[in-house]
Amino acid sequence: VLQRALRIDEEEVAEILEGCIAKNIIYELSKENLKYRFNHALIRDYIYNTISEARLRVICKKIATVLEELYKDEIDEVVNELVFYFSKARIIDKEFRYSLIAGDVATSKYAYDEAISHYKNALKLLEEIKIKNKPNEKISILKKLSDSFVYMGNWKEAAIYYSKLFKEAKTKKDETLMAEIYYKLGTTEIQERKWNQAIENFENSLALAKKINDNLLAANVYYGFGELWLNNSEYKKAIDNYKLSIEYAKKIKGSESLIGQTYLGLGYVNLHEGNHKKALEDYDKSLEYLNRSNDYYWISRAYNQIGDLYREEEDYKKALDCYEKSIAIAKKYGYRRWEAYGLSDSAEALAKNGKPKEALESLEKAIQIYEKMKEGYAFAAVNMIYGIVYRAAGKYDKAEEHLKEGIKLWKKYNYSYYEAQTHSELAELYREIKKKEMAKKEFEISLEMYKKLNARFHIKRIEKELKGL
Repeated sequence: VLQRALRIDEEEVAEILEGCIAKNIIYELSKENLKYRFNHALIRDYIYNTISEARLRVICKKIATVLEELYKDEIDEVVNELVFYFSKARIIDKEFRYSLIAGDVATSKYAYDEAISHYKNALKLLEEIKIKNKPNEKISILKKLSDSFVYMGNWKEAAIYYSKLFKEAKTKKDETLMAEIYYKLGTTEIQERKWNQAIENFENSLALAKKINDNLLAANVYYGFGELWLNNSEYKKAIDNYKLSIEYAKKIKGSESLIGQTYLGLGYVNLHEGNHKKALEDYDKSLEYLNRSNDYYWISRAYNQIGDLYREEEDYKKALDCYEKSIAIAKKYGYRRWEAYGLSDSAEALAKNGKPKEALESLEKAIQIYEKMKEGYAFAAVNMIYGIVYRAAGKYDKAEEHLKEGIKLWKKYNYSYYEAQTHSELAELYREIKKKEMAKKEFEISLEMYKKLNARFHIKRIEKELKGL
């Protein structure tokens, strides 16, 4: 690259490089590929700053042009360098083109942080240039950005970009895209516990889906309604909508992933209602369909939910096996959210299996991911699990402090199911330290909450605990 860009022979290039190595300016990164790197970023920055802007643009244009020629059949290998050099050369149309490619390459590697950075850069550049014969370029970038944030579990940012995308669709009077975005906004609002907005968006999506005869989208919307009613403990409504989703999806080829997701939802309903045998049957059907579609995001999620079932049955070995599978898949494909969930759920199972040290290590790994996700309710789970871990370690004061904080956060984020669980965990702590009346009070609070949620398995469990007291 240097030889072509500087138009000098191999010997001169070798002498220049050897001189730079001797002065500790650069070092040899790869002998095989003759690649070099600056010893420190400050050295690189200093050199750039000593070159005039005009001269820097000329040099960077030459390097970028040579890279294009040399790697024309392997452009993915140098796409980040092309973005950098065309940016420095201020050749905006080329920087735009390679930013999009770089985003797609990062997405294919499940590096969503990096992909988002490139797509945002492309969106910014789009405003500076006119892309002829590509009127849908902005829509394409907004879609990629929104979906990347979903995979990152960053619902707030996903909703922001879906809203921008909806404005574009509305301007173009594109009912197909409008229907799709109504649905996707509804899914983000479920995660944000904005029930009324989610219902409104799902209803708008379903009306348009039926108008344009889009059975696949209708199936997705019915699935979304199923999730919404599940989260609100309206189990009959959830089941009815899940069944409608499957009915519509089975009319369409290639809908195995959606059918798998829907069986996962049905399994979750049965888990909440205490019908573990039926839940496991639904989960097995879910994995059957998901494995056919190679949808690893949902496969990871399925193993996590199966782990939850075994954890509730106190079969911690099977639970941990499932969580390990979920974590491995999530880690391989960059699904950070489910990696974190798997790690924190593993921490709970390990603590309840008498392994507080291993549990703490697993929880701390999860926290590192949760801090990047910025999901407030994740820290409700963290506090609850810290309480379980510290109780297993015999550190009762710390356990009580974290469980109380967990209850406060679950209440704040309107997660009644897990708030009830945390009251139950606090009751078990009080029973263990011989505070019988306090244990009774917490079990009674938990029982009332589970009754409102119609969580039959837990109602029976807590009633048994109270009888034991």
